[in-house]
Amino acid sequence: MSSSLSTDIDDLESFKHSGKAFLNKFSRELSFNAKAMTLTSVLDASKSPDKIDFMSLDVEGAELAVLSGLDFSKYKIKYILVYCHATRSFSKRKNETSNLLLG
Repeated sequence: MSSSLSTDIDDLESFKHSGKAFLNKFSRELSFNAKAMTLTSVLDASKSPDKIDFMSLDVEGAELAVLSGLDFSKYKIKYILVYCHATRSFSKRKNETSNLLLG
């Protein structure tokens, strides 16, 4: 990836702290170096064509956040498959994701 791309997380410590709420007593904290990028940034960096026939998205509950980082005016996707993991907030996330995709 290009070194000119940067993270979209403003406060890393706050972000890490908020994620700890999802750990159970058997979980442990892992740390690694990775930069967060929008989907548009990933497509730009990989020199993706502007017209995409099929995209499959499986991001374990981050569907809306990932799709919000896609510039739909730049990238035209003919078919998109969004896998949504069923949780207590599944219905709300599914509706928000559908509204984003369908306009």
